Amino acid sequence: MANETPDEKPDLKTDLISQAEQLLTGLSAADRDKLKGDFQLIKEIAQAVSDAHPPSILLIGEPGAPLGEILSQLAPLSDPPEQWDIHQEIGRGRWQNWKLELGEFRVCDARSESPHESLPKALNFELPELILSVVSSNTRAPGRVEELQMVVEGVEDLANKLPSGALVIWRPSAGREVGDFVTLQALKQAFVDQGMARDAFPVVQLARPGKLLSSALAQLNESQRLGLARICGDPTSKKEIAQAIVRTATSVNASIAVVPIPVASSLPITTVQVLMISSIAWLSGREVNAKTLGEFGGALGLNIGAALALREFARALINWIPVAGSVVSAAIAAAATQTLGKAAIRYYIDKE
Repeated sequence: MANETPDEKPDLKTDLISQAEQLLTGLSAADRDKLKGDFQLIKEIAQAVSDAHPPSILLIGEPGAPLGEILSQLAPLSDPPEQWDIHQEIGRGRWQNWKLELGEFRVCDARSESPHESLPKALNFELPELILSVVSSNTRAPGRVEELQMVVEGVEDLANKLPSGALVIWRPSAGREVGDFVTLQALKQAFVDQGMARDAFPVVQLARPGKLLSSALAQLNESQRLGLARICGDPTSKKEIAQAIVRTATSVNASIAVVPIPVASSLPITTVQVLMISSIAWLSGREVNAKTLGEFGGALGLNIGAALALREFARALINWIPVAGSVVSAAIAAAATQTLGKAAIRYYIDKE
């Protein structure tokens, strides 16, 4: 794992989960059944990190807004690279790789006055996971809603599932407040007239910093949310997701410790903790390998060597958990996990 690049993710499911499951074989059938649901949740978290990727994005609607103006709201950069404008090919339905410091995502700008020509081409080449429909006070609302509906239904027909998310990006016009209001009302009515669930397509004002990113993250599935949050450069978004990971890990470990587990065999608990810490480290943009986990372990005061492996780090954490007696209680497991999670957020995301 020492040769990982920043974009690579540890195989948490293979390296950690299998180790914990081996220890569970020593429990009674009744105790194993009690933990089955918790370990399924752990697997799902590990799988989400393993599969994490930024969503592929399809832009439709009005071609007036520069592509960089929109995409920089998803991946805020103080100095957007020249490629934001160089690769803008409005209406051609071509997919592009947009490279950032911590990764890249796929984008297709299919905005056109003739969407029935550009959109089928884009959809046949690649299916979007996030759809962004650009509108302004010049928008003919029913037409844009029909266009959005056409894309959503097109993805469903080709993939047998709906895209993860769809947002309407609103570009307010200077001095056109009345026109803006009329268009917005017409847009809302057009959703109703088309029988579409209005709440499923939030209207996001492009001029509001951070709103497009937060709205997109709220609609994506877990793997896409992790992937976008990692490359977006926004510490607030990363911290919110990291806190959710800590809450899940804390809850799972409290459930696991309801079954009395000897301290010497508490690797199932520390496995969850390592998964939590590794996920937060990767989300922050760090590599997840022996070196970065060892640095964090050193900050905790753990005596660990440079040749650390993930499962060895998990065993080292056993000595960190404060226990009284021969078993780990649910309260101790939960408190220790929450403390570790908060420390990981401070270390990796807050960089304290």
